[in-house]
Amino acid sequence: MFKSKKTLPGDDGSTYYGHTKDGKAHGKGKMNWPDGMRHKGEYRDGLPNGQGTLFYPDGAKYVGNFKDGYSHGQGTMEWNNGLKYIGNWEKSLQNGIGVSVSPDGRKIPGEWKDGKLIKTLAL
Repeated sequence: MFKSKKTLPGDDGSTYYGHTKDGKAHGKGKMNWPDGMRHKGEYRDGLPNGQGTLFYPDGAKYVGNFKDGYSHGQGTMEWNNGLKYIGNWEKSLQNGIGVSVSPDGRKIPGEWKDGKLIKTLAL
């Protein structure tokens, strides 16, 4: 059963505000870390799970699915240099089919493994 919204401090200096269950982040909420990283979205058992957005201190942003605290499933990462990746993620690395989009709009569809492009595909 969901309790009312609460603020929970983390051992790593993070602060969570949102729904809780059994003393853990569970449901919709927001987490802020001391280094400026922020996550807003769904939580389960204290970790990001489901849809969410992760904001990095340098201006980069990931929007998509999370599983057990990792970017996992379909998502889009936009780096602060204008580069973008749209596609599949596994344990916070590009894995599977996706498209890299350069700052000038050039698209490179391909297959990724452990964060590296291993095969380009035709548009």
